[in-house]
Amino acid sequence: MHCVPAKTAEQQAILVVHQVRAAVVAAHPRAPNPIRGLLAEFGIVVPKGVDTMKARRHEVRQRFADDVPALAWDELDALFDQLRTPHTRVLAYDRKLKAFIRQNPTAQRLTAVKGIGPITASALVATVGNAHEFRNGRQFAAWLGLTPRQHSTGGKKRLGRIAERGDIHLRTLIVDVARSELMYTP
Repeated sequence: MHCVPAKTAEQQAILVVHQVRAAVVAAHPRAPNPIRGLLAEFGIVVPKGVDTMKARRHEVRQRFADDVPALAWDELDALFDQLRTPHTRVLAYDRKLKAFIRQNPTAQRLTAVKGIGPITASALVATVGNAHEFRNGRQFAAWLGLTPRQHSTGGKKRLGRIAERGDIHLRTLIVDVARSELMYTP
């Protein structure tokens, strides 16, 4: 396995932003579930979905104001307010990543590549650092876990499944770039 040099403190800081951003994005669809569960305790059924919950907040609050005690509404209102915060947090993380790109010429060059945006470019720069450490693109792809494992012997090349080793977050971003290019390229 090809080893990449140790990351600088700045690279590690950018990767922290990526990890926290990914955690917030992953948790956002699950945010309405506690509200739905608590309302169900009082016999109030609200359809699934973050947008549905945001849209029906005032309707549910007005319609069932007398059915739910004030103490419970205090806590439910606090949970409703938390539905708005993930979006603003993700935007704040995106601003930090864009600020990093403005300061880093390598990341700026990467964003010029079709399909690569600020999130992918900053993740590449922070994870890989100096791409000249790899001899070729296949070696980089193997390091990411995008190439099939080789089980070759006796002059016969046998390729197995994709290894899926390496940085999961970066590999996911690269695959998303490739998928978007395949979908939107005529």
